[in-house]
Amino acid sequence: MGKVHVLLKKEEILEEKLEDKIVVVLDVLLATTTITTVLSHGAEKVIPVLIKKKH
Repeated sequence: MGKVHVLLKKEEILEEKLEDKIVVVLDVLLATTTITTVLSHGAEKVIPVLIKKKH
């Protein structure tokens, strides 16, 4: 069985260690924090958008 490494901060990601690795990123906390902050500061709505990067 392979190893699983969990990083709690984006600052801990080292690009040189990602070669030949599978990476899964969950940005749930940052997204929800941002949404609740902008709504509490008067935004009428939040429109989620999916942006796919082309390689």
